[in-house]
Amino acid sequence: MTALPVMRCVAITLIAIWMQAAIAHTDIQAQLSRVTQEINDQPGNVALYLTRGELKRHTQDWQGAEADFAMAQELGSAEVRDQLGLYRGRLFEEAGMARRAVEQLDGYISRHPEHIDALRIRAVA
Repeated sequence: MTALPVMRCVAITLIAIWMQAAIAHTDIQAQLSRVTQEINDQPGNVALYLTRGELKRHTQDWQGAEADFAMAQELGSAEVRDQLGLYRGRLFEEAGMARRAVEQLDGYISRHPEHIDALRIRAVA
């Protein structure tokens, strides 16, 4: 195989990856708009705040995600508040706040010692 076909293949792959990222970003923005409207219609729906917090985390809106998680904690049941240790641990790890991530994940892991994702995130943090 010559260099030209290899370079063309690499270029096509990079364009496909870029397009996929652009589409995913657009989908997340559309999802954020939809969930925000649903929150306006159902302000007490904890699942919507968790969903929007996760979408904001994906867009690296760290403060917005934490605000939604705080609202979920305020409105949620004990089970929801328990799960927020995992949500916040992932958020803080991705935001580069390792100490806060470890604090959240330590609490969560103490109650769920075999949760693989929590253990992995904590190891990364």
